[in-house]
This record gives sequence, C-alpha cells and structure tokens, in this order.
Amino acid sequence: MQDPKVIELIFDRLKNAPAMAGIAVWQKATGLVTAQTPGCSVGTDKDNFAVYTRDWDKVEAQARITFWAISADPVAGEAEVRQLARDCRFVLASDRTFGGAVDDSFVKSVEFVRVEGVESFTLMAQVDFRVTYYSPRVTADAVNPVEQLAHDLAWSDKN
Repeated sequence: MQDPKVIELIFDRLKNAPAMAGIAVWQKATGLVTAQTPGCSVGTDKDNFAVYTRDWDKVEAQARITFWAISADPVAGEAEVRQLARDCRFVLASDRTFGGAVDDSFVKSVEFVRVEGVESFTLMAQVDFRVTYYSPRVTADAVNPVEQLAHDLAWSDKN
C-alpha cells in the first residue's frame, strides 16, 4: 500500500466541489495567501506517527486549509470566509475516508483572522483538518558486508 497523497486528496475534493466554485485562486502550499481573491491554499503542517503494528504506523496528518478574501468592507469579507469555511467543512464531511484512501478525517477547528491594510482588509479562515491513515513502517536498509563496501568504493583485491 502506498501512502495517500493527503494534500492532493483534500485539494481535489475541494476544488471539484460546486460549493467552492467561486474561489479564484487555488494553491498547494501551507498558508499561502495571494493578492487574488477569494482564494484557498492547502498544505500540511505536521505528520504524527504512532506505532500500530510491527510493520505499520498510524499517521495523523495535520492539514491546514486557508481561505482568504480581500475586501474594503471587513464585515462582507468576514462573512465570505466564514461561508467558505462552513462549506469546506460540509464538503470534507461528505466522505470522511476519501473513497477508502484514508482511515478517517475530521475538521478539528476553524480559526478566523483579520489583517488590516491601508485601503482594505484581508480576512482569513484557517481550517485545521486531521487525516488518519496507516503507513508501512520505515526501516533502515540492511548493512552491507565489508566486501560489498570495498566494491562500492571501487576497491579491488589488487589495490
């Protein structure tokens, strides 16, 4: 089994959802905000690994989905990002396993942020989305015997 591509799963699900059709710019990067508005960026902040079995690890990916809008009216901008965050939550809850690619997923929290500019406000909603899946245990390669090491270094018996 291959590890799921968590960012791609989330990105594709959101980008293809009718509720997200009004988003002008999409980014596969954690917390990237651009001047185009409204926008969405998807990335992961952290992967937590826990022992599951001898051969498998349980992984919890901490994804961050950022929605932003730049507006001269902070009330309208905040309403827009709140609606995007709400729609995001419903879209992601529609299939918590992404068709069986992961074990489970859920929205843990949504944080709203406002940054005041000279003539406009940047309003953001940061969705903390957790994805759980199982990954093959990563192990070190077997140690090469000394004879193999000498061969790898282009040594021979004649040197």
